[in-house]
Amino acid sequence: MKASALAFMALAWGVILIWMYLAVGKLLKAEQKS
Repeated sequence: MKASALAFMALAWGVILIWMYLAVGKLLKAEQKS
């Protein structure tokens, strides 16, 4: 497996994890308000 492909996969997973973390954070804040 090429290093460039591995780096791309790592970057993609990082973006997905950050997006999920932000989405969960918004849901928790919304629940606390109600």
